[in-house]
Amino acid sequence: MRMILAATALLAASIAPAAAQYRAVSVDASAIAAQGYPTFARRVEAAVTPGIASAFAGQINPGDPRGLTLVVRILAVNLPTTTGLGRESENDYMLSEGVVVDQRGRVVASASVPSNVTAWTTVASLPIEIEEQRRMRQLGLHAGGWLRNRLSSGS
Repeated sequence: MRMILAATALLAASIAPAAAQYRAVSVDASAIAAQGYPTFARRVEAAVTPGIASAFAGQINPGDPRGLTLVVRILAVNLPTTTGLGRESENDYMLSEGVVVDQRGRVVASASVPSNVTAWTTVASLPIEIEEQRRMRQLGLHAGGWLRNRLSSGS
């Protein structure tokens, strides 16, 4: 019985996909800039990058010449505003796509993630830029976690 369990564990370990090692991970909001919002695109990149980096921290090895490159493209961001009648929506939204590229520039994996994060924690006393940054950072953490899971499972 022990032999069967050991063999099963060994087989499972040999076919389970290992977490990819990335030589670099970057965030690209050029799709937002192309829509006529270059300043907002830079703010999105600055706010989302820490969450993405945190999600993949254990998988980044800049010195690995065989490592892959992960580019997280931010395609859309919606941060609802407060109106006199209240929020137009309770959720912040971001659509992102993780693209894994090998050393030759070939796409080896990709996954899209729609992130909906509750925006109820708005702090009215904060300047709008700080509040916006905080909310986008949460979207980055959400997207990073889902991208890590989807890219490591191959779906």
